[in-house]
Amino acid sequence: MRRATLAAGLALGLAGAGAAAGPPAADAAIPTIHAHRGGALDLGVPARPEDTLEAFRHTAAVHPDAWLELDAVVSRDGVPFVLHDSTLDRTTDCSGAVPDRTAAEIEACRVDVLGVSETLVPAPATPAIRVPRLRAALAFARETGRSVNLEIKRIPGDPGYVPGSEAFAEAVMADVVAAGLPGERLIVQSFDPSNLETARRVLPGVQTSLLTLAVADALGPALAAARGYDWVSPGSVPTAAYMAQARALGLKVVPYTLNTEAQVRAAAAVGVDALITDDVPLARQALGLPAQVAAPVPAVPRGATVAFPRRTRAQVLARGGVAVLLRAPGAARATVTLRRGRTVVARGTVRLARGGERRRLLALTATGRRLVRAARVPLRLTARVVVGGRASTRAITLR
Repeated sequence: MRRATLAAGLALGLAGAGAAAGPPAADAAIPTIHAHRGGALDLGVPARPEDTLEAFRHTAAVHPDAWLELDAVVSRDGVPFVLHDSTLDRTTDCSGAVPDRTAAEIEACRVDVLGVSETLVPAPATPAIRVPRLRAALAFARETGRSVNLEIKRIPGDPGYVPGSEAFAEAVMADVVAAGLPGERLIVQSFDPSNLETARRVLPGVQTSLLTLAVADALGPALAAARGYDWVSPGSVPTAAYMAQARALGLKVVPYTLNTEAQVRAAAAVGVDALITDDVPLARQALGLPAQVAAPVPAVPRGATVAFPRRTRAQVLARGGVAVLLRAPGAARATVTLRRGRTVVARGTVRLARGGERRRLLALTATGRRLVRAARVPLRLTARVVVGGRASTRAITLR
């Protein structure tokens, strides 16, 4: 979301809500945290590049209870990418408008910053950190069980986000439908109501959220309710009166972008359902929660990827095993295990001596074949990848 107008709105919102002196009372509901653009800050310090798989992986590993908030733009040839701006200039080593670039041209750009918006600091541009396709980000969320708040990036009157709103939204929603995220784990948000109408037409029943700039927050609840949306997202900390109106209209409230402890506590004090922040550790601290839920898990070593081209239960049975694809720029090893509960039903190793890619089918054991056919208990597929002495683990659930 844009934050140029946030300061004025926050002054008004905080005056009405009041900044709590400490964490919410024990009996107060704790709002859900949405990691803005993936969560690029750690206690005010730029730590990761915004809207990248690197940011999503970190938040998913360290704060698995947080939602991933991300932005969608569309290339000249109609491919959705995860990027906040309508140009490539601010966050990559490329320049120019996104709608003037093909998907191949955007994928060649390297992200060369850490942080978000005004906190940005330069960082070395590495081949491993690119502007991700939306489909890849949504697949990551599905495979790791994360929830997503997706903004269709078009603001009325802003010519930078093209194609036209309907075509733009349709391209984004095609990827959303393909990802198959459960309805309770997906919100589609936009400043432009026409985007939300397209989202509901393409995916009936999807949760929708109307974003408002801080100067127009007071109008948000009535506008959102009139169109039948589920959420309203003000650009400032809402007042008690705002919350009362939203509740009376049956709306949930998720303000953005709250990056100070005072803002987070004030929002919690008036009873927001969720809040959007660049700084998940700071928000957790303000809410009286542990700074992190789990220890950081490193991403797959840079330049290496492991994929499972066929990963449904039916596909595994039809092939008689698990298909694994390992890609890496140099020597690499992936050890893959498929379990049903504690029972191993398939296991094997894929190796690359000098880089490139290799496919392998890890055959099911006889017992494994029976178990995969049995009652639909989820199967856990785990891959441990080692490149140059660095190791990481990726896991998905097979259903």
